[in-house]
Amino acid sequence: MNLKERLHSHLIQIVRDRNPYLASEGHFYAQQYIREQLAQWGTVEIDDFSVRGRIHHNLILDLPPLTPPQASGGKQEESPQAWGGEARQSGY
Repeated sequence: MNLKERLHSHLIQIVRDRNPYLASEGHFYAQQYIREQLAQWGTVEIDDFSVRGRIHHNLILDLPPLTPPQASGGKQEESPQAWGGEARQSGY
């Protein structure tokens, strides 16, 4: 599926009346669709907040790291004959 087709398929799901106060069903559906899509990439957390006495939700996607963390260090060895002549680095 190319980019245009993917975008169109997502828009079909979320383009609707989705006002949280006047069209709560459409709002809920769009929110759940977005949550399901995000969950394909990592853990989705919900951050609740209140506006006008109603609870709303921010969706937060926690992405796993792409590669394991790496540490590297360097050591410079100098001598009077070759100052700064050699630097070694290692990583894992």
